[in-house]
Amino acid sequence: FGTHTTAGYTLRLNVSSGRIDHDASNSHNRGNVYVLHFTNAANNSFILQAKNTIVLVQYSMLTTALTAQNETVVVRDTTLTSRIIIALGAATNCTVNVSRVTAPYIQISGSTARNVSYVVGQSTFSNYIYFSITSWIGSSIG
Repeated sequence: FGTHTTAGYTLRLNVSSGRIDHDASNSHNRGNVYVLHFTNAANNSFILQAKNTIVLVQYSMLTTALTAQNETVVVRDTTLTSRIIIALGAATNCTVNVSRVTAPYIQISGSTARNVSYVVGQSTFSNYIYFSITSWIGSSIG
């Protein structure tokens, strides 16, 4: 089958009013944001800034065997009723920045973090902050 990589994309969501309507029913006042990688990922950026309340944000490689290289994941100025999930699999030279967020939970996981910067600041998590990285190589949490 070969190896495939999702590369070079920027997804920027600035939600200042209205709704995230995941099924086009126009019946939701909150929503979920999923960015799920079924292949390796490189040089992509995901930036979420939601002034209204949303339920869940998930940015994930779907298995820990998938690689994330030079990925940027930013969640800021957002209130969630559930959680943030960031799972980068085998990550190299990535940046995760979560700031000015209010949520019950944040979960950050992966198999390897090589030269990865995780910054979680100016945020409130009422239930728990969960980090699970199997192998740390030159990475930091701040």
